[in-house]
Amino acid sequence: MRAQLFYKLKVLQIGQFKEACEKAFSAVLGQDCKIEVEYPRYPSPGVKDEVRLDAESLRAVVDLDNVDFTISGYEKGRDYGGVYLLFARAVEGKSFAVYASDKRAFRCLEIIATSLDLEQTEEPVDDREDLETRVAALEKAAKIAGNNPKCFISFKFDDPQTVTQVNSLKRLLAAVHIEFLTGEQFEPRRIEDKVTARLRADVNFLIAVITKAGESKWIRD
Repeated sequence: MRAQLFYKLKVLQIGQFKEACEKAFSAVLGQDCKIEVEYPRYPSPGVKDEVRLDAESLRAVVDLDNVDFTISGYEKGRDYGGVYLLFARAVEGKSFAVYASDKRAFRCLEIIATSLDLEQTEEPVDDREDLETRVAALEKAAKIAGNNPKCFISFKFDDPQTVTQVNSLKRLLAAVHIEFLTGEQFEPRRIEDKVTARLRADVNFLIAVITKAGESKWIRD
């Protein structure tokens, strides 16, 4: 079960949002659950990464017109299989959106909304399709075609930071049932030959990852 709900804006007291979130995640995952918050960061134009903090960082959340973070909760002693809520602005000055990853996350959202007395509102009308709509359309197309789409990922796999970013990309692709191929595996032949063979393996599209560390030798050549 996945859900995306929209709420009217509200100004809270300092610490009120943090307390509501801790109450919600504790009720669903247990009193000793771990809460992490990821905030997007843009160190330079066209570059995005994330900074991860604990639940204390939520104390400063007051204006719900300025939310842009993901709250992840994990049961005691576990760093996987958690639940998460993604908070983001929907329409400036009017509403914000919350995406719940599964049934447990949705239950957390219900508790938070009740604790903060949030008023649900309609999804804003926008000509641009949101990510969930596009994913649903892609899944439907894959089902009709009888197989999953497949892509080739080209990236500089000797750079640890790039590899970490691509691993996140792989998890996203797997979540929406897109198969992927890379040139990471060692093979005793030229890079261009190895990549060409993979591109011939019924690949529907290609993703080229270019970072500050550069690009793959194949893209360069």
